[in-house]
Amino acid sequence: MPSTIIIKNSSTAAAVPSAANLVQGELAVNVTDKRLFTENASATVVELGTNPSSVTTGNITSSGTITGAVTSSNATITGGTINGTTVGATTATTVRGTTITATTGFTGDLTGNVTGNVTGNLTGNVTGNVTGNVTASSGTTTLNNLVINGTVDFNAARLTDIGTPSASTDAATKGYVDTQVSNLVASAPAALDTLNELAAALGNDASFSTTVTNSLAGKLSLSGGTMTGAIAMGTNKITGLGTPTSNTDAATKAYADLMLPLTGGTMSGAIAMGTNKITGAGDPTNAQDVATKNYIDTLFGSTTAAAASAAAAATSASNASTSASNAATSASNAASSASSASSAATSAANSYDAFDDRYLGQKSSDPSVDNDGNALLTGALYFNTSDNAMKVYTGSAWANVAPTATSINLATQTTGTLAVGSGGTGATTLTGVLKGNGTSAFTAATAGTDFVAPGTATTFTATQTFSGSTSAFGVVLNDAAEVATVSATAATGTINYDITTQSVLYYTSNASANWTVNFRASSGTSLNTALSTGQSVTVAFLVTQGSTAYYNSAVQVDGSSVTPKWQGGTAPAAGNASGIDVYVYTIIKTASATFTVLASQTQFK
Repeated sequence: MPSTIIIKNSSTAAAVPSAANLVQGELAVNVTDKRLFTENASATVVELGTNPSSVTTGNITSSGTITGAVTSSNATITGGTINGTTVGATTATTVRGTTITATTGFTGDLTGNVTGNVTGNLTGNVTGNVTGNVTASSGTTTLNNLVINGTVDFNAARLTDIGTPSASTDAATKGYVDTQVSNLVASAPAALDTLNELAAALGNDASFSTTVTNSLAGKLSLSGGTMTGAIAMGTNKITGLGTPTSNTDAATKAYADLMLPLTGGTMSGAIAMGTNKITGAGDPTNAQDVATKNYIDTLFGSTTAAAASAAAAATSASNASTSASNAATSASNAASSASSASSAATSAANSYDAFDDRYLGQKSSDPSVDNDGNALLTGALYFNTSDNAMKVYTGSAWANVAPTATSINLATQTTGTLAVGSGGTGATTLTGVLKGNGTSAFTAATAGTDFVAPGTATTFTATQTFSGSTSAFGVVLNDAAEVATVSATAATGTINYDITTQSVLYYTSNASANWTVNFRASSGTSLNTALSTGQSVTVAFLVTQGSTAYYNSAVQVDGSSVTPKWQGGTAPAAGNASGIDVYVYTIIKTASATFTVLASQTQFK
């Protein structure tokens, strides 16, 4: 029967034999701690394997210091420090912890939040929020929803790929500014396409309208008026005068011809002498001659009567002489008035002709000469009745003039509704938000359909751009929801992920094979068409796994293969059984039909 050798032992944890318990070379074992002891030549108890060249064992539990190389595929260090030793020097793997401190920098990917300053170069992508300053002297940085609270110094660089501005605080592109300037100039001739040239055409007169109005106010209207000065007619005549009725009216030749000349003439009517006399009359010889007092006295023989008759006749003659003298004076005055009126008419005609050469009145088309048939003057004006526009002659062509009105009273200038084509609304009563098509009358707009209104649901069918500014976010969402498509489908084959349909796609049936995911905007629109260069989208694909797990083995965009950059640096080679694998993809368009895809796989169980 074989013999059994039992050495000294203890089952008390942490128990160590004393020198009194052993002799040199004698063994003792702690069966609980699995530690082996002996006594050396100095009568000191030592633990075997404390400093051996190599120890092959299972778990090593130590509360002290382990010195030398330890080779283990499953080492767990729960305390203390590792000094002067490179972790992962031969084969790099994941380093996890709540606080990792490096004195000379990190090389490789960092996954997780980094709190504190990062000094030095970062080579690779940064996924997540960055709080603090980022300084880079070269390279291209792609950021989403960039908020800058300070100033931006482009240091002579250009800001490119800016969208067309829509809000008053948006940055204006060169193309937008060029278009606005071109629209302002429109089809104006080269000599009148700047404010300076228009001002020069108006004589640099800031009050041109007032100047013209005042100039016209100093002219005699064709409908008549009151002269404030004399008209020097010279040798000219005033023609077409009416017959005078007031004492101050100008007398016509016809009116003067009606007066009895001093050389005599034939009266065509009676002279009512009243109590006046006709004096100086000759003795009558014809039956129709005026009889003198002397003729009567001689005829009737009465001296007294004859004397009285003569006296009366003398008085009558004197009166007739006075009337004749007055008539001669009136004729002279009429001639002088006629001469003055003729001079005034000539001056007025000259002034009118000068004005008529500059304002040609209304015409249906551009005239080639002035109203007198003479060459056109630079600055001449006329109203085009076909275009309903005032035009000015530049010296070589006619151009439209847009006068500036200080105010227009539509209530007195229009009757009824003002048509849309004339700058009106075409409607009599308007309330609320309005809409129009440029030709028909304005109508009330519908909230949520024609415009966005608080409290009214609105569905956008086109891309909306909210740019924000350097000091404000473009969009702040307090309670937004994403669309998730939940489908009782098993992941397998090629799966078309339509990004315009949902942001989250959840397959609730167990995956049946490895699959390819193809990202596109929709069945009829490619993602390359929907995205502009410099834009990105982030979507999630939730795949249910059974006891046999599968994984996403290939990625496509618009049917073309793309190699993603996976979180952690390694593409998944397997799925996770009996759970849900969540794949998150960030797709960035870097050029036409060129995409960078950042992907990750996370197990939920």
